[in-house]
Amino acid sequence: MSDVLLPMYLVVTPLKGARAHWSLFVPNVDSAEKPPMEAVGKCLHALGQPMTGYNFAIEDNLDYAMTKRNSFYIIGYISSSQLVHPISNNGQKVIRWDTFNPNDTLEKAAYAIPIPRALPVQYVSGLPSAVREKLAKTYDDPSTRRCHEWTFELVTRLVQSHLLRGNPLATLKQVTDAETEELANMYNWPIQYLTQKWPGLPVEV
Repeated sequence: MSDVLLPMYLVVTPLKGARAHWSLFVPNVDSAEKPPMEAVGKCLHALGQPMTGYNFAIEDNLDYAMTKRNSFYIIGYISSSQLVHPISNNGQKVIRWDTFNPNDTLEKAAYAIPIPRALPVQYVSGLPSAVREKLAKTYDDPSTRRCHEWTFELVTRLVQSHLLRGNPLATLKQVTDAETEELANMYNWPIQYLTQKWPGLPVEV
């Protein structure tokens, strides 16, 4: 099969009462021309939450047609030679967690990014009403490493390794700016605070 450029998407999945989940999606070669919500391909993400920690997951043959809640942002293009899309399991979705041997260059790059760890236990145990507000702010605080930071670090690695073409960091910044403004309004945080606490994701002030 000849080498082709495949689009890579940032997938933003809204979550009730929490920050949206971020993941990366690359369609299979035979789905590359389809809209992402109709494509089948490979999804890479850190799944979990700050209170309990995250797991690295790769979903092969993922079909987004089953859900309507996602927003897709094309962030660049990656060569099909850097990916292995499985043709086994009769085309059914396969999820691989944490401990596995990476199959291709993209998976190796993702595997090298440390997964966010759980918050200190004092933020998790008990949960008396007096600390619920503090817990909520800690959960959303930009200094807390989540799937967003993991995704940004992976995209940065792909850019630095010349594996991802385009201007993906600018796209991530646009998405982050909108989310940052929403957080500032939610918690009455000044934009300058978010700028200082979220290095690598600058905010225009």
